[in-house]
Amino acid sequence: MFKDRPDVIKLAKEFVEICEKENIWYTADNGSLLGAVREKGMIPWDDDFDVMMTPESYKELKEMFPERVIDTDTNGYPLLIPKFMKTKKEYLNSAVFVDIFVVVPTNIKNVKKYRNLINKTRFAMQTIHSDWIPFNFGSKLFKIISWPFKKIPKKLTIDWAINLLKVDEENADGYFTIDNPIDPLKINWQKALSRKTEKAKFENFLVDIPVEYNDILIQKYGKDYKTPNKNARSIEHINAISITKVKRK
Repeated sequence: MFKDRPDVIKLAKEFVEICEKENIWYTADNGSLLGAVREKGMIPWDDDFDVMMTPESYKELKEMFPERVIDTDTNGYPLLIPKFMKTKKEYLNSAVFVDIFVVVPTNIKNVKKYRNLINKTRFAMQTIHSDWIPFNFGSKLFKIISWPFKKIPKKLTIDWAINLLKVDEENADGYFTIDNPIDPLKINWQKALSRKTEKAKFENFLVDIPVEYNDILIQKYGKDYKTPNKNARSIEHINAISITKVKRK
């Protein structure tokens, strides 16, 4: 399972080395943060590398490596999660990438607006009519039914999301890592983020993790996050957009 894992680890190490060399802020996030704390590497049922970046650090990375960063400015790419790859030209043919979750100080009002029904519908439309490959009957049916309306909704972009959500830190209720609007709120919301980091082992290199990692992981995965979840969903990326369900061995 996960034949691309060695290449993902190699790319993750390169990403970390770039950020350290160029003094670009990042931390491990989501499954990779959990892996760094619990497994000292990738968790068994993960096939990518997740990081958190500020709008400023993400912009710096994108300006420095425009040929390697894909986001909603890339033709055919619908997700609000930018990615770092070997080359952006291969995003439909490779599942080797670093997921970038841009984190912003925000308030509950803006988060609710971001995740309202209109934006969820707009996101569903731009995804289903992009280069994404529907992998079940429901998604295939929705693509057929919504085909006449595919050009009506205005595309959601990462810049739009940042501008909608971001507020001055003194007026913020917390911090939100920008994800697709349809995903659960709890995995993207955190009360505090100092942006201070510490080192943690990840496979054969060290990564930055937030000093608040315990609070963040409890928020995302519950108080028992150090105990592996045998019922976690098993999926594998086909390419930088599409996923498929896989059977555990």
